[in-house]
Amino acid sequence: MAVIETTRFPRLSRARTYSVGRVDDFGAVALFFWRSLVATPRALTQYPKETLRLIAEIARSTRCSRTSPTCSPRSSRRS
Repeated sequence: MAVIETTRFPRLSRARTYSVGRVDDFGAVALFFWRSLVATPRALTQYPKETLRLIAEIARSTRCSRTSPTCSPRSSRRS
């Protein structure tokens, strides 16, 4: 098996680092997606009101949450 000298070929070193980083990023996204799917039934059973509130907030696309200190409750209403 031949070993490629990376100091002599810096582009190969950058390409290898870039491709490994992309695979790591994909793995992190896939892991987050899997954990979210696994946690969904638990969230629905233990926090049904909060889950529905968040879904409604996303559906209405309001930017202010109930716990946000910078947003008053009236600012999320439309005039």
